[in-house]
Amino acid sequence: MASKVLVSQLPTGEIRRLFQAFQTHLAKWPRDPLRPDQDFRTAMEHRLNQELGPLLKEDRITTTTPSPNPAPTTSTTPTSTSVCTLDQLTLGQAEEDLKALQHLLDNSAKQQYPLSDTMLKPRMQPNYYQDLISELDRIAVEPPKPPGFFQRWF
Repeated sequence: MASKVLVSQLPTGEIRRLFQAFQTHLAKWPRDPLRPDQDFRTAMEHRLNQELGPLLKEDRITTTTPSPNPAPTTSTTPTSTSVCTLDQLTLGQAEEDLKALQHLLDNSAKQQYPLSDTMLKPRMQPNYYQDLISELDRIAVEPPKPPGFFQRWF
């Protein structure tokens, strides 16, 4: 079954297809105006280039051949609780990651589970979330102020 094959063992064309699909989805991801140098898009692009980029650059044999001294492993596929790199995922897991990224971009959870008006406007502070959003928008537009005398010393 092709979905059980590790990404690192796929033919270069299939890795390129995954790489381009991730790049297409990440290109649609909005930039974070509060932290433009540390946003999700930049981190994922770096991870993609670090983990799948070398697999595209090296000359690879499309058929998988066993290595002469395989390292002993307890499991061939990573568990859902383990943290693994993109090249250690199976094709099925990589496809699920692409689908999850697309759902985040589409805001499908927001559309499927809309928030009620009582949730968005609590009785104690009905304008809390509106004020929070306007403050974040203001901070994103204005340049940060340099620290004052007391802020530098304390």
